[in-house]
Amino acid sequence: MLPILGKFLIFFGLSALGFQHAHGLKRRASCLRDVLGALERLERELGFALLPVETLLKQMKEGSRGAAREFFHQCQTRFQSRGEERLEEIWTETLQESTLPLTEEDKRLVQEVGGIMGRYDGDSQRQAFARIHDRLKMQQEEAAEEAARMGKVYSVLGPSIGLILALLLG
Repeated sequence: MLPILGKFLIFFGLSALGFQHAHGLKRRASCLRDVLGALERLERELGFALLPVETLLKQMKEGSRGAAREFFHQCQTRFQSRGEERLEEIWTETLQESTLPLTEEDKRLVQEVGGIMGRYDGDSQRQAFARIHDRLKMQQEEAAEEAARMGKVYSVLGPSIGLILALLLG
């Protein structure tokens, strides 16, 4: 009985590992899409008026979902409570502590946004955001492609290896 239980645990454990990794790839692509959406809204807002940073953070939060929404919420909360600090410092600190499912390159690009917000005039901010937006868009497209391609691989590989190991142990 115990050997059979061990085989099931190996199979299900490796299956779960494969599915978890595939889900992580999808989460990264989704998070980048949410950050891009917030950045697009921010660019549009800057086209009409120079809004206070607190208002911009609130709008970014309200237009996002999941981990991105939580990130913008934390930035807004910290900015409200510690407004004397520069937004760039608050943004960077929040990004480092966040649970955003992003790569280091993704985080570096998101970090650049915090260094721009509220720092320059509207046109300069829009131009800088457009450059970051283009680079993030490329990252998001690559992440979506990787999630589609490699997500299937991990979803099949985990259970397959689990089954092979379970059979080899028996």
